[in-house]
Amino acid sequence: MGPSSPPAAPYPPPAMFYPPVVVVERSPPPPRPRGIPNRGLFLVGAGGQFFVAGAAVGLGIALLMNYMTEALTSPLHFIMGLLLSVAFFIGLVGFYGLWRNYGSALGAVTFGFGLAAAIVYLIAVVLAFLLRTQECYFECYSYLPAWAMILYFVAFIFLGVTFILEGVSYIVSRNHLGTAGGAVGAGVVSIIGGAFLCSVVLAVYGGLFVVTAASIVGGIVFALARVPLIAASRPPWPGSAMDPGPQIRVR
Repeated sequence: MGPSSPPAAPYPPPAMFYPPVVVVERSPPPPRPRGIPNRGLFLVGAGGQFFVAGAAVGLGIALLMNYMTEALTSPLHFIMGLLLSVAFFIGLVGFYGLWRNYGSALGAVTFGFGLAAAIVYLIAVVLAFLLRTQECYFECYSYLPAWAMILYFVAFIFLGVTFILEGVSYIVSRNHLGTAGGAVGAGVVSIIGGAFLCSVVLAVYGGLFVVTAASIVGGIVFALARVPLIAASRPPWPGSAMDPGPQIRVR
């Protein structure tokens, strides 16, 4: 008895043809450094983000300890506000690194707006401490002029917008940073924390602690960030004298 023939399979008729499925994946655009890449900017930014996390925790505790006017005029708030402003200046170096190392325009916008927000917040903190007025009847209490309170709230909104810009910068540059998942996580938490700060009320009750978590994750992302490797024969940054592409020279 010979071998049995294989069972008939429902093969398509010869006239039918199924074209192959072609999946096209677009790779992210390559980074375009604005000069020689420098990983030190990311490391300084990482340290600044950890500094922001510690200062934000201290400021959140200082604001929860007393009423709003009492908290804003306390020496503890003054110290923590100064520390947060300094930490902001250092942490923004990392976003300058996004522009310098990757050519991220959003990183440059975040750096510039963040500097302005940190300066406004520093001025608001100093004025809140210097312009405090204390009165005593049955008990002593402190208060601020209305315009000083408004300036402080506006400064907090500026800080919230800065955190939102930082979050978007993390997400946009996630493919270059080397830790895409961490960058997305830091971006989402930073956007949530920035929205809390913009609401002013939620900034005191939880917003600063959300910002703390975002800064910790952002510091880790900056610490692990990569810089593009530049061939010595052809740097890709624009305006280089070694670029073999067409150039216009002015003598």
